[in-house]
This record gives sequence, structure tokens and C-alpha cells, in this order.
Amino acid sequence: MAKRGSADVAFLLIDGWDVLGQQTQLEDTRSAVLERSDALGDLYEEHTFTGVRRAELTQQGFLDDGANSAHEALSTGPGVARVLVYGMEGTVTGAGFEGWASAVQVNYEQLMARESLHKANARYLTAGPVEHGRIVRTLKPAVATGVTSANALDNGASSTGGAGYFAYTSGGEANVRMRHSSDGVTWATLFTFARANASRGAERLMTTGTIERYVDMDYTTATATGTASFNFFGGLVRGLTT
Repeated sequence: MAKRGSADVAFLLIDGWDVLGQQTQLEDTRSAVLERSDALGDLYEEHTFTGVRRAELTQQGFLDDGANSAHEALSTGPGVARVLVYGMEGTVTGAGFEGWASAVQVNYEQLMARESLHKANARYLTAGPVEHGRIVRTLKPAVATGVTSANALDNGASSTGGAGYFAYTSGGEANVRMRHSSDGVTWATLFTFARANASRGAERLMTTGTIERYVDMDYTTATATGTASFNFFGGLVRGLTT
């Protein structure tokens, strides 16, 4: 297994806000909820898994009040459930990413101290699955119409369903699909995401069916002004987590 460091953290998207450049630390903690299950007469404590898991994410970084900044993303967020994705293995197709289907922002903390840059921190608890997937399309600008089949994700067919993640960080109207294929030649729609028509956004869709070996993204943008500024990411999780 390759050793990785901070330079490999490729993106952090919170409902389409790209806030990676203002962050200094992410801490992703996942745990099992246990109940003490020993009874009278037992010599040692016993603990039994209740079947429920818990996840918590904290982010620490600099306070930036510019447009599309961490402050804009976090100051409106306490109490809001967000689609959150981040990558820590680089940006190539097939690299791993983490997807939070419903990250509920608990708080927003602004820290000011003498002789220090202002800081902005936030904490999230999950209200849905937290999943590990593979990048189908790295975050980059879109052209008017295009597909990524020439660089499709190839990681084996599966029959246990899965989830598709889509996030875009800047404006422009677009229709975006995730497609799959058994041979890399003939393609079928796997997910059709909601039409992008805002300055940013994110969505997670699920399927319970078969996902073929090859997966790519297919998109069309609606206006000339939208084509130059529409940046989007796509990722796939094989195996459905509810």
C-alpha cells in the first residue's frame, strides 16, 4: 500500500463548495455503537454491537470571507444536511474518495487570536451512509458536450447495487449522466442526475441493480456561457450502503 500525505488530498466539496484551499486538517472518525451486555455473575464486562454505526468529521482551516469561500459555505450550514465528498489519493480516474451522503453540519466555529491568522472550523455528524468509492471523473472544467469513455473507470462488474456521486463547483446549465458498459463500447445510463442550473450543487443517487465493468460520465451543457465555467466531479461506490 502506498504511503500518502497532505499533497495527495485532491478535493473537499461541500454541496459543491470547493473549500480545500482553506483547510489545514480533516479528521474522519467512524465507530460502532456498542451496548454493555454482561450480566450478573460475569467476571468481565461484555459489549455487543447494536448494528448501528456512527461517523463524525471535523475540518479545520483558515477563515476566508471571499466569494465561494469556506466562510460562505460554513456560515449557512449549521443544522443543514449536505452531500460531502473528499479525496485523499490524488485525482486520477480510479483513485479513492470518501462520500458522505448526508453530512449534518453541527456547528461553525470562528477563531480569532493575537498574532494568528483567523481560523474557521466545522463539525459534521452523519444522517446517512459514509462510503468509500472510486473517482469516475476528476474535478475539472467541462466542454460543450463530451464523454469520458476514453478514460473510463474499469474496476469490475458488480451485482450488489451502488451509489453515484455528482458535484459541481461553478455555474452553467448542464445535463449529466453516469453510464456503464460491459465492454467499453456499448453504453447504458446508470444514473441521470438533476439538471445543473445553479452556481454549485451536489447529489447522490442509488441503484440496487447490476453495475457493469466500465463506468464513465456523459454530459451536455446548455449555453455557451456555461461551458467555460462548469466544473464537475463524479464518483462511484460499488455495493449499496443504506
